Amino acid sequence: MKRGSFLIAALALLFFACKGPLGPAGKDGADSVTPVPIADIAITSPGGPISYSATLQFTPAVLPVSATNQVLTWSVVDQSTLTASLAAVIDSYGVLIPISSSGGTVIVTATAEDGSGIASNPITIHINGS
Repeated sequence: MKRGSFLIAALALLFFACKGPLGPAGKDGADSVTPVPIADIAITSPGGPISYSATLQFTPAVLPVSATNQVLTWSVVDQSTLTASLAAVIDSYGVLIPISSSGGTVIVTATAEDGSGIASNPITIHINGS
């Protein structure tokens, strides 16, 4: 087979492997795979209270395990005001980081980013001041 013919054959094979012989699945060109939404989120941690100089790692468990988009948004609010916490922040990995030496009590929640509206059970943590 000549080099040009081989290239055309390889491109045709790649096209059919990616698109299929009849074009993309679905009438609008989108995949016909149905997204699997998150049905439940459980978060756990080693517990509290924690000291001002410590961090606390939360661990999420998403159900079903086959959920298409398992990305979570973490939030932390002050227990007394239910507004953004002045005592701690939480990063995108679920690590709670105290930021106020006066301490406080916070509530941590994880929410699904898949549009399902599912949120975890809230967990209350007391942070001891320095």
